[in-house]
Amino acid sequence: MATNNMRSIRFAAYHAVNLADPENWKPVNLDRGDGTLVAGMQYQMPPDEEALTSPGRARLVAKRTEQDMRILVPLALQDKTKSTPELMSRATPGRSPST
Repeated sequence: MATNNMRSIRFAAYHAVNLADPENWKPVNLDRGDGTLVAGMQYQMPPDEEALTSPGRARLVAKRTEQDMRILVPLALQDKTKSTPELMSRATPGRSPST
């Protein structure tokens, strides 16, 4: 595919063709929310589509992590019971807990 812009019409058409392909739908067990499992189908992107969308998903994850930290760190500073080593590790990537 010539363009990797997920907002492009070409990508939308490419994705629609992939959605229509039965080979891209895999059987799964879905939880109804009450512990009951039901058989269903779930879309699985083919490798080419996955390669096109992974940079955008990575940006979304990074943005969401930053937003989470902007909310959680002030809360943890005000209420020590909300401060955990895992939260501090996420808030200060690349630093060890002792520094």
